[in-house]
Amino acid sequence: MTLDDLRRLREQAAKEMTLRTEHQQFRVKVSMGTSGLAKGAREVMDAMVAEIQARGLETVEVVITGSSGVEALEPFVTVEEKGKKAVLYGTVDAATAKRIVVEHIVGGGKVTSHIVARQQLPGEVQ
Repeated sequence: MTLDDLRRLREQAAKEMTLRTEHQQFRVKVSMGTSGLAKGAREVMDAMVAEIQARGLETVEVVITGSSGVEALEPFVTVEEKGKKAVLYGTVDAATAKRIVVEHIVGGGKVTSHIVARQQLPGEVQ
């Protein structure tokens, strides 16, 4: 494989990644720092991904983030929807993760019992 072959592969991968992320309506961030993991973030992530897959939701991207620094409210799930303000959910467990998929992502509502009030952070999906 030549250097030009590697460049072509890199360019192709970059185009494919752009195509995938351009069509995402939602980005879901699950905080999986040490405190989040200790409080069940792995189970939250697994439940969320399973529910998204079971419903065939192809416009949802799930990503992992680090600790928020607010251990008392971990694990956090942030739902970013294009054109709307991000919603931050705290003290999320597996059951709440499924509710977030069903009620927020699919249904357009919010799971108000777990919303954590805060200002929008720079760089979040608009």
